[in-house]
Amino acid sequence: MNTIHHLATSAVLAGLGGMAVAAPTIYENRNAFDLAAGPQFIETFESTPPGDLALPTAFASGLQVSRPVGTVDVYVGSADVYDFTNTTNPGRHYLAFGRDNAVGGPQTGSYTAQFAFQNATDAFGFDISGFEPLLGAQGFSVTTFLNGQIAEDFFVPAAGYFPVRFFGFVTDAAFDTVRLNIPVIGFEGHADYVAFDDVVWAVPAPGGAAVLTLAGLAAARRRRK
Repeated sequence: MNTIHHLATSAVLAGLGGMAVAAPTIYENRNAFDLAAGPQFIETFESTPPGDLALPTAFASGLQVSRPVGTVDVYVGSADVYDFTNTTNPGRHYLAFGRDNAVGGPQTGSYTAQFAFQNATDAFGFDISGFEPLLGAQGFSVTTFLNGQIAEDFFVPAAGYFPVRFFGFVTDAAFDTVRLNIPVIGFEGHADYVAFDDVVWAVPAPGGAAVLTLAGLAAARRRRK
């Protein structure tokens, strides 16, 4: 199993019935993530025609996408640009953040890619391409939310440049929204253009939604204390 364990806090007691909330486990191997996460929803972006998106956008799978921070374009693409890669087999489409404009040149600034789900979950993963973390912050930060309250905030280390890679995490702290904060690449403030594909999130087991809600409340209470 190829995992990276979160480097910040270790498991702590949340204070709600003695429930323990562990730090998330981060995966760079989709097969290992699948084993840990169990049944999943998936969004491949294949049913959405290429073109710019009016944000927030909800896809057929129930996944909602927005960009709370930044000004880069968000669109469904299919062209072979910026090393963006479709990972659906067979398929062509991907969800892209950032592009060079015909007038004005490269888009600049850091930005946040936000993903929201209809129900709380405890696992989230995606293929990402075109990412250049070596030139920026050597990774990206993740913030999860449940009912508008922060559940967790952690950093995912990622060095080097790669055309496509999988990242995912499994956690005890339930969430219904994820924000991925993508820093600039470190070259004249240029935004780091990235594309996402085969975005997945765990399906709660029967009766598991209530357990996830309790876990999320425990995490929220821990943060307030």
